[in-house]
Amino acid sequence: MKKLLALLLCLAFVCLSVSVFAEEKAATQAEQTITGKIEKKGEAVILKATDTEYTITGQDLTALVDKEVKVTGVVTEKTIAATQVEEVVVKK
Repeated sequence: MKKLLALLLCLAFVCLSVSVFAEEKAATQAEQTITGKIEKKGEAVILKATDTEYTITGQDLTALVDKEVKVTGVVTEKTIAATQVEEVVVKK
């Protein structure tokens, strides 16, 4: 009985630790908004910002090739998991 209780306490601790770790990771992956031009590079659609080229996932942006856009999403290295895309109207 004591072994079962100890096992259940260990399992509860592990579950709590995993939950806290997941919340911390989600908090560090806040969305960012990056402005740039959508370009086609091979089969990939990329956002060419002033300093970096980002691969876009989560949305099909082929209709916006050669247009300036603001892409909002979670950025990891050189990839944006897009949640929102807005075309930027360039005033002449």
